[in-house]
Order: sequence, then structure tokens, then C-alpha cells
Amino acid sequence: MAEYHTHLHLLFELRPATILKIFEALDAFRRPHKLEQFLLAGEADYRGRPGYEQTPMPEINMFKRCFEAAQAVTTHAFIKSGLQGVEIANALRKQRISAIRQIMLANKKA
Repeated sequence: MAEYHTHLHLLFELRPATILKIFEALDAFRRPHKLEQFLLAGEADYRGRPGYEQTPMPEINMFKRCFEAAQAVTTHAFIKSGLQGVEIANALRKQRISAIRQIMLANKKA
């Protein structure tokens, strides 16, 4: 949390690759509860500041939406297409970044 907590507050300024890096650092794809703990701690930090107790924090829902989009990308299609090893990892990362980018862009248009 200490390393990435400012990223939560600055979510709308982050690149999709940086958002994915946070998910990977939290090991959120294997342990989704780690993301929930991260978001809870970030919200506690935010709400603990005078004047922010009741202020909306849209970053929480956006982080969850980005994670859901990234998590929906699986290796099945890459394996089926014949990719192997590092090629699968690279394709997975690229597609997850793209999925996060789509969520962030849709939010900007809304």
C-alpha cells in the first residue's frame, strides 16, 4: 500500500500500463482479495482526511472496472493461436493494457 497508495488517488492521470503494473504488483490476478485490501486502505486514507469523510471517491469503482476488464483477458485464445511461453505473456499483457485503456477512454467520454 505504501508504494502505490498515491497511484490510487491519481488513477485518472495514470497510463493503462501503470494500472496493470499495480495489479501485477499486488498479485491481484491470483489473489483478488489483495486488490480489495489495497482499495480499502486507500479509501481509509482518503476518508481519514478532514473534509473528505463523505466526499465521493470514484477512483475505487474505476479501479475495480479496470481490474475486471483486465482479468477478463485470458490466455486461452493465445494458446489456441499457437503462441508459446514468453509470447503468451507478452500478448496477455498487451491485451490487458488495451482492455484497461478502453475502460479509461470510455470514462473520459462519459
